[in-house]
Amino acid sequence: MQLGYATHVGHRKPKNEDTGSITQVDANGVEPVGVLAVADGMSRPDGGEIASDAAVTAYMRHATDALPVMDAPEVVKEGIRRANQAAHEKQREPGNDGIGTTFVTAVLTGKTAVIGNVGDSRAYHIDDDITQLTADHASTGMFGGLTRVLGPEPTVEPDLFHEDITGTLLLCSDGVTDELDDTTIRMHVKDTETATSAADALVKAALEAGGRDNITAAIARPHEQ
Repeated sequence: MQLGYATHVGHRKPKNEDTGSITQVDANGVEPVGVLAVADGMSRPDGGEIASDAAVTAYMRHATDALPVMDAPEVVKEGIRRANQAAHEKQREPGNDGIGTTFVTAVLTGKTAVIGNVGDSRAYHIDDDITQLTADHASTGMFGGLTRVLGPEPTVEPDLFHEDITGTLLLCSDGVTDELDDTTIRMHVKDTETATSAADALVKAALEAGGRDNITAAIARPHEQ
């Protein structure tokens, strides 16, 4: 399994409010399990990185501890619950009113991915085509046009998906998808040799396309491409 990760503050934001993480866990003694998470912090007017960092830290701690004994769907569901709890606790601290974060994660065992999301950070499957696997929680919502994010409320309901990954799995913040269309995303991912170079290529392309927001990409390839 290959994992790759890249992030950049972009050209217009004063700091990076995105947080992400990738790791492999020896969960069954046979093959490593990949764990990826991307969170896009939001705030009024400052401090989104507090929520995104708290969420990703809590989630990854739970996932790495729980995977040897807990099934992937339960790891994702419980991990997102803990991520929301951590972000919510930060949101209640003085000076942090109004912070929150999107969240997307994948636990990849062999070619099987369990994906969870809240907000508009996305998961894609890229092979001969590109397919968006998650649905944005976006409309005239409570938080920046989003109907669901982590942090503002004590509980949140994530969407969960089970997918077979035959190519490349991409998790990203909207700093990627607001700058690059699906065809361009697929081109940059398919034209790279490693997961790390794919993540780097997407961030570079988003910067060259404008880089108006923070940019984050996490990549998983279950087998050599």
